[in-house]
Amino acid sequence: MSDSLDTGFFGLHEDLILTKNGTWLSNGEEITHPGTLRAFGRNIYRCNEGYEIRLGAGALMETKRVHIEDTL
Repeated sequence: MSDSLDTGFFGLHEDLILTKNGTWLSNGEEITHPGTLRAFGRNIYRCNEGYEIRLGAGALMETKRVHIEDTL
């Protein structure tokens, strides 16, 4: 396996968006996998910079910022 291969939960340059309609997007593509949607819904947290997804635990915890569209 290549050392440069990203084997984590999130891609290095992945842009996550939760739209105002509740649709999750990854780099502009809709996320439809039921398990991923459940995991994201259960693991979104407010942080100093806005919101982030936290998956894993301890030293294996991965976080990814999430842009949440304004519903107004």
